[in-house]
Amino acid sequence: MLNKYSISTSGPQKTTITLKQADLIILTRPTDEEIQQLCQTFNLRQIVKFKLNI
Repeated sequence: MLNKYSISTSGPQKTTITLKQADLIILTRPTDEEIQQLCQTFNLRQIVKFKLNI
């Protein structure tokens, strides 16, 4: 899940604005598509997903 927030004097507000316009981005168990979207938007290298076997 990819959640975007704008931050104002009243606190963070969930928003539907673009990734580049968001003040705060939170990824929770993101899909491969969400990771790819984030990496392309901010010119990041592809994030490698891995699992911890605990």
